[in-house]
Amino acid sequence: MVFDLTSTRLVLAGNAYGECSSGGRIGMENVTSVVLTRWHAGWARTLIAVCLAPAQFSCWTDCNRRRIEVAAEADPRTWALALAVADAALAGGLPARTEGADSYYALSMTPPADWARAPARHVYADRWHSFWSVRPRHAPPVPGVPNISVQAGAQTAADALNDAELVRLGGLPHPAAFDTDVSA
Repeated sequence: MVFDLTSTRLVLAGNAYGECSSGGRIGMENVTSVVLTRWHAGWARTLIAVCLAPAQFSCWTDCNRRRIEVAAEADPRTWALALAVADAALAGGLPARTEGADSYYALSMTPPADWARAPARHVYADRWHSFWSVRPRHAPPVPGVPNISVQAGAQTAADALNDAELVRLGGLPHPAAFDTDVSA
């Protein structure tokens, strides 16, 4: 199966599923909140670019991506939940549990991520991840990053940005561009 990396909804769902499928709705909402925080802070121009950025979310490495590609068939209940989380995110309906965290690491990591110390601030933890604010709360905006609210209809605007970015880049990056194994 070829996974559609041009669909904001599917990439958000894939990221939620790949990063925290064992965490149910709450765990997937929490990691998706980090994606939204990064996008609003200008880490990338699109939600897709935030999810697929090299060395950010380990679920997109070659060895882990396969789980996402087969999730609809192999784990339909959890995949449906991931889609519901993506839909809620795009409609602006995610709970604000992670207090603006822009980073997290799995609690199973030993030792914890190197970046998880001052000046970064620990802001939240669930049963699966420790959430941190690494960038200053009021970091300057990134030039060229539109101020689009993730509300109803924003998926269309985000998809238009993704299309423009794909045209600019000449298509999807080679999958090897995402072949890293660094947790978010």
